[in-house]
Amino acid sequence: KPLIVWQIERLARAGFETIVINHAWLGEQIEAALGDGSRWHVELRYSPEREALETAGGIVQALTLIEDNGASEVFVAVSGDVYADFDYSRLSARADALKALPEPGMHL
Repeated sequence: KPLIVWQIERLARAGFETIVINHAWLGEQIEAALGDGSRWHVELRYSPEREALETAGGIVQALTLIEDNGASEVFVAVSGDVYADFDYSRLSARADALKALPEPGMHL
């Protein structure tokens, strides 16, 4: 199973509904293999990069795909090419605390 699928499955189990995937190299193949996300009951959105933008650049480029109807949302940045045995639902309480802040916040 591709590493990115492990991540998608864990995010879906944790209640995430939308996943944005940044890709550069072999992006068309990634989109073809993963599709729209319906098999995991999530919506997959893609942010193709002409050249690899690294983490911060990729997030900046994908912000419009992360926002919900123009409103900024709390999001999780996950590497799709690593295996992580992490229960992403554990981030729910921290996400609620970040939403309540008057200024943007970050949890690493």
